[in-house]
Amino acid sequence: MLTANAPLRQFAWWLAAAAVLLVGFGLRVAYDGRDYGQPDEPITVEVVRHMRLSGDWDTNWAKADLGPEFRYDQYSFSSYLYGTFFFYRFVKLLPWTASWRGHKAGFFVYRFFSVALASFAMWQAMRIAERIGRRMAGVGAGALIAVSLLLVQDAHYVRPEAFTTVLTLAAVGLSCPRSNVRIGAVLGAATLIGVLVACKVSMLLLVWLPLVPLAVAWRGRKSDWLLLAALPLGIVAGFAVGAPGAVAHPAEFLNGVHRLAEQYAGLQGPHSHLSGGAVGDMLAGYFGATLGLPVIGCFVLGALLLGRRKRWAELTLLVGPVLLFAGYFATRSVFFERNMSHVVPLLLIVAAFGAVEASSWLAGRRGAPVAVVTI
Repeated sequence: MLTANAPLRQFAWWLAAAAVLLVGFGLRVAYDGRDYGQPDEPITVEVVRHMRLSGDWDTNWAKADLGPEFRYDQYSFSSYLYGTFFFYRFVKLLPWTASWRGHKAGFFVYRFFSVALASFAMWQAMRIAERIGRRMAGVGAGALIAVSLLLVQDAHYVRPEAFTTVLTLAAVGLSCPRSNVRIGAVLGAATLIGVLVACKVSMLLLVWLPLVPLAVAWRGRKSDWLLLAALPLGIVAGFAVGAPGAVAHPAEFLNGVHRLAEQYAGLQGPHSHLSGGAVGDMLAGYFGATLGLPVIGCFVLGALLLGRRKRWAELTLLVGPVLLFAGYFATRSVFFERNMSHVVPLLLIVAAFGAVEASSWLAGRRGAPVAVVTI
């Protein structure tokens, strides 16, 4: 039921959301133009340069002017490289961008692509959090994501993490069940997962996401079976769009996958234990330090509340990817925090939900506004 102050509350929510987005964008763009670096950034710079100058849109690293450590048959990052390439072409259409584009062969254009994607991911997460909780959960999730060390860091590099984060949130959003199955949304989620796999093969851990809304509304009808049969086609189509070179040259693609498997099975400097072994303790230590135990505690509480209320679909979509990727990469012998980037927003959405629900309970006992208790 609408109340007299409903418009005021809606305005306050939009104002809070805008403030969160502004702060988050500011943190992400703050050092965008600085001359720091990351070892993998030359991959995107050189592959996209090759695509631009040669007219050959194949994203195989071996064709680019890279150092020997990267110049081999590899299609990793392929869909992200296409995204960066087309973003550059879009910027090229805009007036007064020639100087920006020409500086360091377009490097800062590519970096701003990460800024834009990482900022958009905040809005995506806020909408998902609002859907599972209340508007306060949306603002809370946005605030947590705005200041998340890892997610801010991702915006500052010419790497695919912000890209995979946006696509993961989009796939989760499309997979959220409704009263009736939305065929376009389910197939869209499957296609996005294919595009994700074209960027990183580890995204195969997400192939089950479109099954969630189908399972919730399953009636055994002919249309249900047809949609189920179409899901693999959607994933394959997305992969083909994101990595057509890998489809045309499967041997080269498999060579790249093999090289990555060797990397994660071996030892790599400070990212591994000197004696070898699983890096689960490194993963736990990093996220315990950068997210904080209160946030992790709110995540656990939020997951428990979703389970207690039998909101199984939301629990599966939001908590399942976090546990899968944490479990998988905890068993590897090499730890890179960026392999968890795309599921950190899901963790923070559930944490915001748990925090707001706990605050609502405390507010009821103390007679204070929920927003005040949450802050």
